[in-house]
Amino acid sequence: KGVSRKLALDVERMHITPLPHWDGQWRMVLFDIPESLRRARDAFRIKLLSLGFFLFQKSTWICPHPCEEEIDCLAAFLAVRPYVHTLTMRIEDDDLLRRHFHLPRV
Repeated sequence: KGVSRKLALDVERMHITPLPHWDGQWRMVLFDIPESLRRARDAFRIKLLSLGFFLFQKSTWICPHPCEEEIDCLAAFLAVRPYVHTLTMRIEDDDLLRRHFHLPRV
């Protein structure tokens, strides 16, 4: 129960700390959480939104800041870790994203 309670507190207090200077890398979260886990999928999506992620495409969210540990913690808490993947990449034509996050060209 203690571990479960700590995970719940971690998720509740979770935030993503922006880098002092953006590194030009995008963090993409992709998931394919089955219909049988709809409540967890909805909770995952709501938390991504509250963390400031941008909906890039259906089930594909993007953020300019390191977030792998937070996403892993959230996926573990909701028991959907096998369905969640994170990628770090550069995107050539990222004007829309940079405007959304108010980021300079790198």
